[in-house]
Amino acid sequence: MNDLVENKRIISLYDICKILNVRHTNSKIKVEKLHKEPSFEEVLKTSTLNNNNVKVETYSYTKKQAIVIGAKLNDKLLMELINKLEELNKPKKLTVQDVIEMKPKANFVDKVFDTYKGCIRLGDFVKAYNHKDMGRNKFFNYLRVNHYLSIDNMPLQRYINQGLFEVKEITYRNDGKQDLSFITLLTPRGQKYFTSKLDKIVSKV
Repeated sequence: MNDLVENKRIISLYDICKILNVRHTNSKIKVEKLHKEPSFEEVLKTSTLNNNNVKVETYSYTKKQAIVIGAKLNDKLLMELINKLEELNKPKKLTVQDVIEMKPKANFVDKVFDTYKGCIRLGDFVKAYNHKDMGRNKFFNYLRVNHYLSIDNMPLQRYINQGLFEVKEITYRNDGKQDLSFITLLTPRGQKYFTSKLDKIVSKV
């Protein structure tokens, strides 16, 4: 469980730059050199909205990656970044009001899926595949063991580039603040690819 928490992507480079008071554009050049280090692990490209509501291409990091980035960009404010990461990593207790407020978000997520016709959630793909020897947990485990997904169930960038997955960003309001959520979808190409893979697996069972 601790490994899952440590490998969860919880903050973007854009937000890190705001905390460290550095320019995002200049920082991207610096961190992209770090990304090439083998020990830095997989990096997820993503996007967010700046203060002018304009889409900005950025990166999403785990807690460990963010600390390395912070030390590289502005070590004087590193402790402020660490405090923010600790806050983001704390599990939130749901109140009745939280559940009420989550309902519009759930409806919004459904609308997002309707926008991307042909792409489906991984769990829905397994349901549609409908084989007694291939359930949701077994499928996700297969994707992680074979390195299609990282430990936090986000697809590796090379498989996004191959057109097997899409990662969609959802922006929503949380406690009066703008927050981000990332959803992994299987493209039509990915559905065809993994149907062939699963057919081979279940035929051996």
